Amino acid sequence: MSAVERLLDVLVTVATASEPVSAKQVSERAGIPLSSAYRHLTLLKDRDFIVDLGRDLGYGPGPICLKMAQSFDRTSQVLAVALPEMQRLSLLTQESVGLMKALGTEVFCLEMIESPQSLRCSFSKGRSQPLSRGASAKALLAFLPQTVQDEVCNRLLGDDDAARSALLRDLKEVRARGYAESEGEVDAGVWGASAPIFSHDARLEGGLSLMAPSTRVGQRRDELIQLTVATAKVISMRLQQV
Repeated sequence: MSAVERLLDVLVTVATASEPVSAKQVSERAGIPLSSAYRHLTLLKDRDFIVDLGRDLGYGPGPICLKMAQSFDRTSQVLAVALPEMQRLSLLTQESVGLMKALGTEVFCLEMIESPQSLRCSFSKGRSQPLSRGASAKALLAFLPQTVQDEVCNRLLGDDDAARSALLRDLKEVRARGYAESEGEVDAGVWGASAPIFSHDARLEGGLSLMAPSTRVGQRRDELIQLTVATAKVISMRLQQV
């Protein structure tokens, strides 16, 4: 077992315990020497993953664990609200519909309702793409703080001033019209429309994306965009009522 695996075992032991645990209990439950348990506990405590509640109590989950739990609960709530609307949109359009979330400099697919028709697309549940290309990415990035946009540009585009200017121009247009549209930016021959999802106080929770082969879009383009935007607004409204 590697040092990283032992460290994770210690974290899981503390985070899943029903009550605070001592270093000795961590050592026994994780199957590691007491000296190793102390070393890993100290590292986790220094990074705020756990807290030392005192000699008589032991160790418990720290601020980072609590923030992770809150984030998980919020994501689960968004998915629970969004899923029925995603299924309805996919059934109505017969196209693929995804729920996206921005994580760092990536756009991550939380859920995907696959089209009954064929579609070759890089997005699938659990996969991510750079937060600089495609409708799914831009519909999220456009509504994130300027500091995040700058970080994405710096990390993904580097010194390419032309690409940076083009992306910032696209984001301005997305904010103005309330949705993003792209064709072939992530996958050749794939068209996509994406709209942001907001909860209370205009908090960005994710994005709703509809994807289809360009050959199937044609005169349906405006209708598909309108349906995507309308569905994202319904999800946002329901989240704000929770």
